[in-house]
Amino acid sequence: MSVPGSNQLRASNLAHYPELIARLGGDSRHILDHHGISPDNIGEDDEFLDCKTFVDLLEYSATSLKQPLLGLQLARLHREHAYGLVAHLCRSAPSVEQALTSFVNFLPMMHSPESDLRVVSGKEVTELRWCEKTSYGDNLQANLQGLYFNLSLISSLVGDEFSPNYLAIPRLFSADDQTVLEAELKCPVRLSQGQSSIAFSSGLLQQKPIGANRTMHSLIKAYLESLKSQHSSNVLTRVSQYIQSSASMSELSLESCADSLGISTRGLQLKLKQDDVKFSQLLQTERFKRAKLMLKDAQIAIAEVADQLGYSEHTSFDRAFKRWAGTTPQRYRAIHAVKNKSAN
Repeated sequence: MSVPGSNQLRASNLAHYPELIARLGGDSRHILDHHGISPDNIGEDDEFLDCKTFVDLLEYSATSLKQPLLGLQLARLHREHAYGLVAHLCRSAPSVEQALTSFVNFLPMMHSPESDLRVVSGKEVTELRWCEKTSYGDNLQANLQGLYFNLSLISSLVGDEFSPNYLAIPRLFSADDQTVLEAELKCPVRLSQGQSSIAFSSGLLQQKPIGANRTMHSLIKAYLESLKSQHSSNVLTRVSQYIQSSASMSELSLESCADSLGISTRGLQLKLKQDDVKFSQLLQTERFKRAKLMLKDAQIAIAEVADQLGYSEHTSFDRAFKRWAGTTPQRYRAIHAVKNKSAN
């Protein structure tokens, strides 16, 4: 199964979009074409949409059709099913706590890497919180859709009678929107700073989900962990190859690497973090390897070695090499000159 790249989300978010727009008297094909989206791709599980395009599409649709709750209406047509395999994983978990842990761990990989989720547990109240890692401007409708998806997911774990303590939505919404949402969702709605959340009794965490199935949960989790590991390793391999294939290390940077891989700088940082490594570490490892090779060649001046490795100040190279090898470049070269002479 393929996974979305940086600034992408699954096209399944629009699975019922044509149906909804037709019901509201609009022309879905015209609107999709206006935003450069193929009607044949929406709803497909292995197709992806640009996040900004998706956000703009929903905002345009809501405004042009005068439907301020369009994102909520769209979400109601397929509830948590847009989350696909992750939803199945959560519903089969042994406890609600494990279900939400699985949700936080795997939704960014499977649905959109721009999702930033966490569970914050208190003695009495627990919150499922989420926000975007990148700002896409006004995105009221995408927020409404995500809110309803997540609310439906928790309901699928504990039953349709689930009633949250409160919901929180970003201050993009007005006080009037807040009042309408409270009436629609039948629970208190708060305005927050930049993030959304669903608050519920902490006692629910130990509850057994309706569809709990340890065997199914273990099988799905093992598959997703394998996919996550494979995806993460692929990114690490590509970054390493990019660094190793670069002729001039003075031009290497996190930004240039991200651009080469077609990933946002922030996205690349997060993917490398999954492997507990930083771009600077990979770069320093390659610099040290090249430095040792070049220093063994007496025909290459140490100043030239420093220059080729991207050090504008040769003293900076001296300090860096001493950190790597425990000795200076001059001493390293002298030691290897003696070794070579002895070998001959």
